[in-house]
Amino acid sequence: MAERIKKARGAFGPLNTVCRSTAYSNNNKIRIFNIKLKFVLLYGCETWKLTKTIIQQLQVLVNRCIRRILKIFRPVQISNQELWTRTKQRPIELKIRQRKWGWLDHTLHRPPGDIAKAALEWNPHGEPDPEADPEQHGAEQSSKRLDIKEKYGKKSKYSPKTVSDGETL
Repeated sequence: MAERIKKARGAFGPLNTVCRSTAYSNNNKIRIFNIKLKFVLLYGCETWKLTKTIIQQLQVLVNRCIRRILKIFRPVQISNQELWTRTKQRPIELKIRQRKWGWLDHTLHRPPGDIAKAALEWNPHGEPDPEADPEQHGAEQSSKRLDIKEKYGKKSKYSPKTVSDGETL
């Protein structure tokens, strides 16, 4: 997360000349900010585990950049909600959640045999390794593996190996 914030700060550096310029309107500056900085900042956010600390760090960076664009500095105090209404922004958490839902929708529309779709149902803590102790897990685990194999058409590392004449090893 720290690397992503560092990259976003680096992307904001060249925008300082745009922020100081009077040739561009604040609306255009905010549009450039949304396109350039938010893209770098939120790249890959669909897979992040969100915590309050992460959300707060991201929101602080976004608010600081917007205040710099609007030239709102220390003696002038303005609430974050007022800042967001002036610039027509939403909290960063909502943007991340929107992108997560979009990624989920994209994944659900993939073909049935796709590995990304299978990853949605994978549970590393819920299913013990059936080969670790076969007596403990029995036929119930084997039937689950067969169901997954039939459903996705892929072999897992737990499926039995076959030779060319049809015998299993």
